[in-house]
Amino acid sequence: MIRRLLLLAPLLVVVPRSALAQPPPPGTLDVLPPSTDGSEDDDGENSSKSQSKAADADYDFEAEYEESGAHLQLGLRLGFGFPLGEAQGSSSMSDQIIGQVPIQFDIGYKFSPKFVFGAYVQYGFVIWKNASNPGDPGCPDGSSCSGGDVRLGVEGLYTFAPEASTRGWIGVGAGYEFFNGKVDDFSSQLRGWEYVNLQGGVDFATSPTA
Repeated sequence: MIRRLLLLAPLLVVVPRSALAQPPPPGTLDVLPPSTDGSEDDDGENSSKSQSKAADADYDFEAEYEESGAHLQLGLRLGFGFPLGEAQGSSSMSDQIIGQVPIQFDIGYKFSPKFVFGAYVQYGFVIWKNASNPGDPGCPDGSSCSGGDVRLGVEGLYTFAPEASTRGWIGVGAGYEFFNGKVDDFSSQLRGWEYVNLQGGVDFATSPTA
């Protein structure tokens, strides 16, 4: 089993849906008529108008989502992975590897404004350590070393405030991982289940639909 700490930052989220919201139907909100004597509205009328504006905002967001319905969501992430744990026996991953640069693609089904369930696939470019002495872990002096880490699995994501321009989110997933390493003509592979991975981050909306 391969264990490591992975930091990923979302680069792009594409949500192909309409951003048009229907106005509330007649009779949904009661707004007081303007004063007939030309005087300014009293405190009660101002309070009613403020509540009406808040209700309009809530209704617009709900109506927008109800109009578009559930939809497909795509994501692309880039980050840096730190090696943790042991690869085989007492051999530590951090003795051989500096880290990896992973690129992850997500595809999910957004069945509510806050919940997404989907799958991910990731490829990480491995950065090797140079061996200090012959026989030490890492890439031997004068050798050509390369490697890649493949992860795939399923995940569930929850967004705290989907209507906001800045949206915090958390997620949990599980899957399978393959680690491939090559030193000159010698290659090896490690693989294992990733029973759980925890995710979190912040999305910044670039448009009403992304």
